[in-house]
Amino acid sequence: MKMHFNGSLQAHSLNKPYKRGEIFSYPVYFWVSILSKSTIFEALTLNISRIMLKVNEYFEGAVKSIALANEEGNATIGVMESGDYEFGTATIEIMTVTSGSLDVLLTAESEWKNYGKNESFRVEKNVRFKVKANGQVAYHCLYL
Repeated sequence: MKMHFNGSLQAHSLNKPYKRGEIFSYPVYFWVSILSKSTIFEALTLNISRIMLKVNEYFEGAVKSIALANEEGNATIGVMESGDYEFGTATIEIMTVTSGSLDVLLTAESEWKNYGKNESFRVEKNVRFKVKANGQVAYHCLYL
């Protein structure tokens, strides 16, 4: 039995050679016999926390993002298909367009404002805001 890590732990009994992404290439009973249970747990926790990513999908797949949490904070990298969307916030968000352009209507504003590549806007927490993606758009969102 080999243990693999690719977002979740999975075990299988195939006799395949070591591949990138495997955290154990020896049988589990080997590791259990030489390491304490707490050491194994710590090793698994360390590997999981380094590469924990979460994939999000909204609006029937038209908006997708990958979220991460690391020493720099919480962030997402995402893409949007052309269309109109409304989002809500739980924290302050700094959103940066990395490709394409977005028309944005913030709650406190009465007019839409266009943001292009490398331009950012701030959204306060616990509010809703609207965006119009003018073609496919890529973005980075930092959560404060």
